[in-house]
Amino acid sequence: MDIRYINPPASFVAGGQRIRTARQIAEERLGTCLDLAVLFCSCLEAAGLRPLIVLQREHAFAGVWLSKGDFGTSTVDDAPGLRTRLKLDDLKLFEATLPTLSRKPGFQQATIAGEAHVEPGKDAEFEALIDIHRARQRRILPLASVAAGYAFQAG
Repeated sequence: MDIRYINPPASFVAGGQRIRTARQIAEERLGTCLDLAVLFCSCLEAAGLRPLIVLQREHAFAGVWLSKGDFGTSTVDDAPGLRTRLKLDDLKLFEATLPTLSRKPGFQQATIAGEAHVEPGKDAEFEALIDIHRARQRRILPLASVAAGYAFQAG
């Protein structure tokens, strides 16, 4: 899709960040790390997989469950627990901004980069993990979207 990475506006730190829809990303060919993480997670969810969004101080990336396990809640702030799940191959994390590079690395490189974000010693950067599947179980649903005259709402 030839999407280019852009930095979020400086005001996002104080007031939050507006997330682009998939349509906006496709039309504008621009996305922040959070836009791209949400886009990848929506694709994973549409494919029937169980996506994760990992939030760090000033960064976001994506992940996916490989097992039926979970953390028992929709948000997690336990970086050591996340590393344990990675070691058990219960989930994969991946850097969602890599496809914006001119030379596009493969998924293996994206997982190496994603997992490097949560290595020991980087816990101060880790904010939270959002388990989309668990959020859906709590009836936290996506906003309705309209694409090509077709309205879709999960649930």
